[in-house]
Amino acid sequence: MSYIDAFNNQCLNFVKELSEIYPDHDNLIPVKNKLLIVIKTSPNFLIKNFYKTCYQYKTEAYNKNEKFFLNYKLCGTIIHSLQLKELWKNSTETTKEKCWLYILVLFKLCEKHYT
Repeated sequence: MSYIDAFNNQCLNFVKELSEIYPDHDNLIPVKNKLLIVIKTSPNFLIKNFYKTCYQYKTEAYNKNEKFFLNYKLCGTIIHSLQLKELWKNSTETTKEKCWLYILVLFKLCEKHYT
């Protein structure tokens, strides 16, 4: 499996996990459907956009600094699409930790792909 495939799968798993945690959050199913379309039509788009938009904030992410979710414009990324900024404010510590795990895996896959 390529890093691109792994990255795309992690994005889909992240959406699935959040859908289970927040079953009433209306945005998650459309996000999953959009992701599936993007992955099918342009498989490298998600990792490329994540690198372009988020990679500059990797230190904050690796340090689990909430600024990463709350203060930065991450437009066009899975983070923005999932409305994590809004979800973050009402998340439990357990949910926040799960989010960090996904984000860190995405960063590591991105790093492996581009280095």
